[in-house]
Amino acid sequence: MKGARCIAGRATTCSKAHREGDPDAVFAVQDSGQYPERDDEGGLLREATGKGAVRAARYYYYEAVRQAALFRVSNQAGSDVLPNRVHRRVILFDYGIPIYRAASRQALLGALVDCIEGHESLRQKAGLLHWDISIGNVMVGDDNRGS
Repeated sequence: MKGARCIAGRATTCSKAHREGDPDAVFAVQDSGQYPERDDEGGLLREATGKGAVRAARYYYYEAVRQAALFRVSNQAGSDVLPNRVHRRVILFDYGIPIYRAASRQALLGALVDCIEGHESLRQKAGLLHWDISIGNVMVGDDNRGS
């Protein structure tokens, strides 16, 4: 699907996958390098899914794959050491296309309506506020509505 391009970040990559022998069971797999003290997205999604949030990505599986090595960044003042990161993997039931690839204005408007409903549901049912509303996080689902 895509990878984030940056100098120092979570190095997030997303992939589309399916169960072996079942190409219709489509999942999104997100791998990222996160700070250990940060709440894991997998746990937050599991909580939101369990509390009935709608129009949001639904949790399927999560694991902390491994602890990453220290990263070193050189600059004119010397070398700075960045903290360790944890390689985390989240697998989601839902898969869609980025909102900018919506097939029509109707699909785009439907996606925006569903995203508003999803954010409201996350807040009211799970007590969560999604703070990363970006072009890569607002999706048009298979039913041409947002997810």
